Amino acid sequence: MIDFEDADLTHEWVERYRIPLVTNPYPRWSYEVAVVIPGSGEFADLYCAVWPTEDEARVIGNYIGYRRDWYNESWQAGMLARALDVDSGTNTVVLIKQADRWGYRMRTWSVGPTFVFKATLSELLDHINTYGDHVYHRWAEWKSAHPVEVAS
Repeated sequence: MIDFEDADLTHEWVERYRIPLVTNPYPRWSYEVAVVIPGSGEFADLYCAVWPTEDEARVIGNYIGYRRDWYNESWQAGMLARALDVDSGTNTVVLIKQADRWGYRMRTWSVGPTFVFKATLSELLDHINTYGDHVYHRWAEWKSAHPVEVAS
């Protein structure tokens, strides 16, 4: 079994939505997607992270499914045999919710802002999957085929 020492494996979202919950935007493992949650101790407020809602967690779980769907069936089965979706070659999408906005960074970023922000999670995921002026067709098709109902 892999020791995901940088993620909280006790939270119910790990099993329900396969979301790695990390306390900083620089996870040690190459998760497909990770979510920064409030930390504890001296650096608890360093990134001003707040907890996503249950509906937002459901959307993130759906997005993890989209990312996993890029792999062949055999690789997907291997990922699903673990507690979390990891691949040493992936460029992890690290999400963070702050009081009034959502942000993301890619694991490979080494210059520029720590996060790019949008007002909502939906806008952010569309932004991540936009190339030029167009939302990537595979993402648009995935959202259409795998709708996630969110309470208003």
